[in-house]
Amino acid sequence: MVLPTSRAGKITVAILAVFTIAMNPPVIEIVDAPTTVVGINVLYLWTVSWGILITLVLIWAAWHDAFALTEDQVPPELRSDEEVVTTESDSQDAVAEGGS
Repeated sequence: MVLPTSRAGKITVAILAVFTIAMNPPVIEIVDAPTTVVGINVLYLWTVSWGILITLVLIWAAWHDAFALTEDQVPPELRSDEEVVTTESDSQDAVAEGGS
């Protein structure tokens, strides 16, 4: 397994590791108590909270290009039609040309 080199990638991998541990059966059994919080089961709140958190983390990771996509990972049809910026030099060229 190759870990990302960027700071955003390392943060994302760390949060994904914690998420994996939090969703394992031993942890779920600990959280699954017969108690409720404001009338809602604790396990339901646990699952929904982690789902929202991991969704936000994945959106943040995509926004910051945490896993550094390379051009060979982008489908050819997207490279030409959507003008996908895949490297820092491409991004600087796009800004210099007035693109985004």
